[in-house]
Amino acid sequence: YPSWGPKRAREEASKLRDKVSSGTDIIAEREAKKQEEIKAQASKKARKDLTLGALLLAYVRQLEAQGKYDSRAVENSLRRNVEKAHKVKWNTPAADLAMPDFRDIIATLVKAEKFREAQKVRAYLRAAYAAAIKAHSDAAAVPELRKFNIQYNPARDVATVTKPKGNGKQAQRQPLTLAELRAYWRRISALPAPEGPILRLHLLTGGQRLRQLCRLRIEDVDDTQMVLRDPKGRRAEERDHVVPLIKEAQEALEAIDAQPWLVSFVGGDTPADPWHVSKRVKAVASAMLKAEETKKIFTGKIIRSTVETRLTQAGISPHALAHLLSHGLGGLQEVHYQFYDFGPEKEHALKTLLELLEEKPADVVPIRKEQG
Repeated sequence: YPSWGPKRAREEASKLRDKVSSGTDIIAEREAKKQEEIKAQASKKARKDLTLGALLLAYVRQLEAQGKYDSRAVENSLRRNVEKAHKVKWNTPAADLAMPDFRDIIATLVKAEKFREAQKVRAYLRAAYAAAIKAHSDAAAVPELRKFNIQYNPARDVATVTKPKGNGKQAQRQPLTLAELRAYWRRISALPAPEGPILRLHLLTGGQRLRQLCRLRIEDVDDTQMVLRDPKGRRAEERDHVVPLIKEAQEALEAIDAQPWLVSFVGGDTPADPWHVSKRVKAVASAMLKAEETKKIFTGKIIRSTVETRLTQAGISPHALAHLLSHGLGGLQEVHYQFYDFGPEKEHALKTLLELLEEKPADVVPIRKEQG
């Protein structure tokens, strides 16, 4: 210890002599201290690897292990809104983050007026930490979650995200007029594969939820229908949602030319992301806005509400629409007593939709009043 000097050396030697005199094994003590330092360094290194990003991806693996179809959408959202937007937090040990860190993540989305996405990301963050805490006692948890030794959920205290009233978005939530819907149909009918056929399939099957449509695999389709998996509501298992395929929808599927994932931008190797499909809907809407064919930008969700609105106006019954669009079917009667699948009614609704899309204004021939 060259920096000590004689005085400091004598003081330290005196301390060691006193320890030896009292019966302390200074060699064993020094070795124990060395092992503690090694253990602390290893723990520090491991803690450095147990980042927020690692926790969130472990949570995604847990969703996959549970057979959750939306696991890929969850991962894409987390990578887009946390990894890319908050890289420092993504690489910070999960146990070192506090509520303000997660508040800031959500605040970025709120500032961009992405309120629904903010609600989802908040839910994912809370669920990831909750899964890590539960993993200590959950035998079915993926092993990666137990490594984090999370004892407290800091994301739990982030306030619920609410959309401000009167934020100027009300008009964008309104369904399209029939003229706007027809203009949209003309534009997507002219788009090349695969995006054109994907958007046509979405519309011609009634505006099904994009998250469910993008899970469609080759075994889910035959010559007359497709079967979507609907996890909505308080269901232990996903419900099979059968949607008839009219001829034009079958042609759209064939034009996509993808498998095993039928709704895909890359030939079926991976399914299309719902966010990317909706982004293409918005691109068409932007072109329509520029051409003065619409007064607003709309998304895939608006296509769904538009289909229901226009078919209601065309006389399709609310019950048939509920079965076509798979909503409001979790009641006691539907679950235990109603087993009719409304196949003919759903097919009639889709054919009516096609007629609405392709109907042209009738030529008006004035009838001259006969002169008496």
